[in-house]
Amino acid sequence: MNINYFREWVSLNEEKNSSAPPLPLKKGDKGPEKGDWIVKVQKRLGIEPASGLFLDETEAAVEEYQRKNGIRVTGQVGVLTWNSLFPDEKVDEKNPDNKTTTTTSTTKSSKNTILTGIDISHNNGSINWEKTKKGLSFVYIRSSMGDDRTDNNFVQNYQNCKKHGIPWGAYHYYTFGEGSQTQLKNIIRCVPKSFNLPIALDVEFFGHSKNAKLQNNLLQAFNQGVRRGKNRAKKVTYRDYARREIFNILKGLEKHYGEKPIIYCNRDYFEKIIKGDDRFDSYKLWISAPGEKWKDVSSLVGSDRLVCHQTKGDFSQYIGRWSGILGFTDINKAHGKFW
Repeated sequence: MNINYFREWVSLNEEKNSSAPPLPLKKGDKGPEKGDWIVKVQKRLGIEPASGLFLDETEAAVEEYQRKNGIRVTGQVGVLTWNSLFPDEKVDEKNPDNKTTTTTSTTKSSKNTILTGIDISHNNGSINWEKTKKGLSFVYIRSSMGDDRTDNNFVQNYQNCKKHGIPWGAYHYYTFGEGSQTQLKNIIRCVPKSFNLPIALDVEFFGHSKNAKLQNNLLQAFNQGVRRGKNRAKKVTYRDYARREIFNILKGLEKHYGEKPIIYCNRDYFEKIIKGDDRFDSYKLWISAPGEKWKDVSSLVGSDRLVCHQTKGDFSQYIGRWSGILGFTDINKAHGKFW
């Protein structure tokens, strides 16, 4: 099961209280403050997918709209452009706070928004992006594995996401037993700073690939309670070892990219490793818990930390078909804005 995406500062229970758009909306803007407003503009201009990210495509569409409607061409959504786009939700031009003249207009809560994305690797082969981009809000792309492996299609995949204006993020499959510093260097070597979504670190017990062999061996050691270090007289618990290595990578990624990464793990791994270590408390979580409902997982990890939930029964990651991709791929759904 692959990892996915989402912006670290997002709370899925966040309510939008302001009824006024935070104008101007301009290139580089994103959520959570402006994301829903940008989506509204993008939908009005016919931009698909409506991602909530104000990138080149949105700027060009705004400029074209302004030219056609006699508005000074800036590429930004200011008061005049907003009022032209949404005549029923006009903003007072003399009001510096941009408060709407209609008190009944409110922004839909971010938790009611459901976004759909996919996560991919070289296993998905060649992708027809003209077909795949339709209805797609985001993509997470495997970049690297362990301390020296890279995904053969990573560069091709992220360049296509950039070409088609699809928000994307990278994920690294962490292999236990290989050094945290060498794995950190491997990620930095692979992943440029031009992604839209924060890097995700995939830490799991299970797996049947070659990359999972070491971590499965270490799981057995964990169940026995100890893992011997180089000094055989000194016993190191698997929990302590795993926590140290994971934290080293997270901090290294945060320092290099300037964004907090996301932790992906299943419920079992959260309870045995992540939970109870306050070093991880500031990192958002993507939890895989098949068969469990959102409220159950949220109560386990905390609604302020849970950005998405993988389960077959509730807004999930599930294996299915997606236009433009041969065979099966991981399809993901999430509440709210995650960037």
